[in-house]
Amino acid sequence: MKPKTSWTIIAAVMLLNASASDIEAKWFVSVYGGQVSDTAFNEVIRFQTKFEDYYMAAVALGRELWSYKEVVAIEAEGQIVQHFKGKAHQEFNAAFILRWLPFPWDDYLDTSLAIGNGLSYATRDPEFEIETADDNLTSQTLYYLMLEVVFSLTRESKWGVFTRIHHRSSVFGLVDGAFAASNYVCAGIRYRF
Repeated sequence: MKPKTSWTIIAAVMLLNASASDIEAKWFVSVYGGQVSDTAFNEVIRFQTKFEDYYMAAVALGRELWSYKEVVAIEAEGQIVQHFKGKAHQEFNAAFILRWLPFPWDDYLDTSLAIGNGLSYATRDPEFEIETADDNLTSQTLYYLMLEVVFSLTRESKWGVFTRIHHRSSVFGLVDGAFAASNYVCAGIRYRF
């Protein structure tokens, strides 16, 4: 038997022996939308925001990669985003996410808090970032940051709702010499499978 065939058989046996709950808990798909905030990231977190007339809609596919005793999890997520207003464009993001799972009120409303880091690529320089950036410079490729809170009726529930800050940034000029950023305040729905 060839080594490649052996690994395929071993992987198939492991997959078949995994419990249904293990398989169902790993993947998730999210749909969300939001509006841009003309304030800094730290102000958005403190609910001190001023919205502008720019909107986005996104679909994301993610997978839990690792978890520890239902306390913390690491996930990977890819997103496709459509921006509206002015010169509409698309955005593609990839992020690794660290998720904190236990909260004291989980018996009543299951809650998790997550922060994610990665890269963002826009198909054109985003109009809002050009308007608000120093020297009107941004870049198609920027750093991506997300902060989100997810709510479900129970930990076993496949459905959840969430709110997320969707952030693109040049990290104070570190990325491509641009000084640009955007923060979208978002809400969405998630399905685990």
